[in-house]
Amino acid sequence: MEDTALEEEGEHQQRSKADEKEVIQSLVEIEEAIGAYGDYRKTQRKECFNLVRRIKLLSPLLEEIRENGCPLSPRSISCFNDLKKAFLCAKKLLKTCNSGSKIYL
Repeated sequence: MEDTALEEEGEHQQRSKADEKEVIQSLVEIEEAIGAYGDYRKTQRKECFNLVRRIKLLSPLLEEIRENGCPLSPRSISCFNDLKKAFLCAKKLLKTCNSGSKIYL
């Protein structure tokens, strides 16, 4: 019974570590993709550049977490997953402002 509990704990730690690396890496990739959008429609330009600037401010934090290698708590991983969802929504918005129809905007 103890062996099973220890195996499950070890398995959980390995999954947690993989989830941690995956979510941080995906945040960095999304941030880089957001930074690649260059020009926005005149009516949204200021707001878009402001959003990109704010997202890029998180880049040093994400790099530090990725390079540090310290384990994150499950709560932290959950928060980073929520941040990933917000980054994806911001990416979709910025892509629309970058290449979307003038009439639609």
